[in-house]
Amino acid sequence: MAELTAHFAAGRLRTSVHTRLPLTEAVAAHRIPDAREQLGRVQLAH
Repeated sequence: MAELTAHFAAGRLRTSVHTRLPLTEAVAAHRIPDAREQLGRVQLAH
């Protein structure tokens, strides 16, 4: 785990973000993976 953390901190690993939605769209955010439409993570922001 420490090795993965080091790679991430060094920028050698990145997450893929499919979409960012406001917190008010939490219901819609849950529908995206349920419909298997995502290619990366779905993020909620406030």
